[in-house]
Amino acid sequence: MTRHDTVLKRLFGWKRMANFKAVMRLFRKFDQSTNDAVFGRLFAWLFSNLKIDCLTLDLDSTVMTRYGKQEGAARGYNPAKRR
Repeated sequence: MTRHDTVLKRLFGWKRMANFKAVMRLFRKFDQSTNDAVFGRLFAWLFSNLKIDCLTLDLDSTVMTRYGKQEGAARGYNPAKRR
């Protein structure tokens, strides 16, 4: 599907796009230290080029239960609740 992704082509200025297997081989070459080096510089560049004078950070504190209910785990603290 990446071969037909026009956004990636325009983003990188490519005339042709590699297929999925070639992209996967490229990303397998990255380890944690390479990711830190590349993405640290990438994010620094990105945020230095953003022209934002006001920013709102909205954090969602919704509790999501995964893997069913945990035995003995309670949702929240209620001192009046009997066990």
